[in-house]
Amino acid sequence: PIRPHRSAEDDKKRLFSGPLDGRGRRSIYLEMSIMQPPEFLVGFNLPDLKFPTGKRDVTNVPAQALVLLNDPFVEAMAKAWGNSLVEDGSDSSEERIRKMFLAAFGRVASEDEVKRWTAAAQAFSNGGGDLLEDQAAWSEVAHALFNTKEFLYYR
Repeated sequence: PIRPHRSAEDDKKRLFSGPLDGRGRRSIYLEMSIMQPPEFLVGFNLPDLKFPTGKRDVTNVPAQALVLLNDPFVEAMAKAWGNSLVEDGSDSSEERIRKMFLAAFGRVASEDEVKRWTAAAQAFSNGGGDLLEDQAAWSEVAHALFNTKEFLYYR
């Protein structure tokens, strides 16, 4: 299992923190503790750890949107994606947006989407220098993509 990231460890309660990104691995088995369940998953209806649960509840509440906007895990993943985008060798912002759409949604972006997201990347940029090298702007674009309905819901 992978230990969840915790803001503070407690040796007496055997609550140890794992890396924020799970060392780049996905996990079916995440170490759980009744005393402090993973905060990120609590926002998405983590079942009560005291009782066996065969099926999770399906909900959509505003707190989930706030988790995706403000959680350190989501911010760190957006920053990591932004860092990798700066080094991806794209020749233009439009090409990079197309690559991001393919990675995030598994589909090709329409021309209108490419224009809108390229404009968003320019708006996120600090304006000085080459947009393709602006890691902060691309991290913001990645964070915005993480918060789109198409990214969140499987069709």
